[in-house]
Formats: sequence, C-alpha cells, structure tokens
Amino acid sequence: MGIIDALKDWISFRTMVTPVILKTLYQILFVLLNILGVLAIFGYLVITIIGALAALTTKNGAGAAIGMIGLGLIMVLAAVVFLLLYNLLLRIWFEVILLLFNIYDSLKEIEKGQKSSK
Repeated sequence: MGIIDALKDWISFRTMVTPVILKTLYQILFVLLNILGVLAIFGYLVITIIGALAALTTKNGAGAAIGMIGLGLIMVLAAVVFLLLYNLLLRIWFEVILLLFNIYDSLKEIEKGQKSSK
C-alpha cells in the first residue's frame, strides 16, 4: 500500500517536488558560479601579468606596467566582491522561494492538527 499511497499523494499534489528540485538547482548554480568566479580571478591575474610584461617593452615601460598592475588588481578585487555578492543574492533568492514552501508545510500541519482535534 505504500507505493499506492505515494502515487496518490503525487497525483493529488500533496507531495511537493519543487523544493527538492530547487535545492539541487541551487547546489549546481553555487558550484558553477564559484568555478566561474575563480576562473575570472585567475584570468584577470594572468592578463595583468601579461599586460605588465608587455608594457615593460614599451617606451615608458615602468609607468605603463605599474598602471597595468593597478588596473589588474582593481579587476581582481571587483571579481572577488562580485563573487561574494552573487553568492549572497543567489542564496537569498532561493531561501525566499523555499520559505513559501515551508509556509505551505506549516499550514498543512496546522490543518492536520485542527482536523485531529475535532
């Protein structure tokens, strides 16, 4: 009877699958976001080093290299800030959506308690 009851719950929408899907989607997006963020940081570092080395070969090499390093460090710092900000916003967004499902579950428990007390 367990399978039949589970199937009835599934068909009548008493069992919600969206929270499970959302939690899995959050984990996938979290990993992808952080991989891309780390790649961006390393990319900016590599571009900064290559740009500074290339700037050294120009006429005013030292000044251009220092400018390139400064710009590169600003880009790395911006990438770190955006990575932290995007992680925070992603988490808040998913928490708000899952909160709605938690409210629904709590309302179901209240309704079940009221039916059993009658």
